[in-house]
Amino acid sequence: MDELEDRDVANLLELAKNTIELKVKAPAFNKEIVLENNKVNKRAKALIQFFYKPTNVLIDEIYIKGENIISDEIMGAALSFLKKINENIFIKEDLLNDLDIQIHIISKLEPLGKNSIERLKNLDLSKHGVFIKYGMKEVFLFPYYKNLDKTKFLEEACTRIGLPPYYWKQTKVNIYRFEARRYKKNESGKITSF
Repeated sequence: MDELEDRDVANLLELAKNTIELKVKAPAFNKEIVLENNKVNKRAKALIQFFYKPTNVLIDEIYIKGENIISDEIMGAALSFLKKINENIFIKEDLLNDLDIQIHIISKLEPLGKNSIERLKNLDLSKHGVFIKYGMKEVFLFPYYKNLDKTKFLEEACTRIGLPPYYWKQTKVNIYRFEARRYKKNESGKITSF
């Protein structure tokens, strides 16, 4: 994985917005036009989230695995989001003004531990999120839940993928920790990390 700089993330946020805007407004979508000024030729793991600004409701989130160039993956995620939205509601250009896009850049995944004692010891909720994988089920839970203790945090991650809450204690469940930086464009158009 490559290290992304703040300007790379700014380009990716602009790329996601421009992809959606051009697809909504133009009958013939041209990938090269969108990529022209916002291409980032790096690979990185990320999560892109789409919020409805007036109510701050999460509409969709898509995990970027870092298998391809991140510009292509972000563009694909934006198009996938738009397709899901088109299936559910009639898209109006007003949506573009009410859309808030956030990108979380994910550090290298590190095993959290082999048993429940190690897992609790190695998890620091002030900076770590968790990635849980069990069979075909997987989930990222980011360290933004200040009201949860370590046990509740791991239980929440398990229930999000349909596992019993106590499954984080099972050695057959793969649990990793990671750190993440979250970015969005504020009202003045400046990229903020929070």
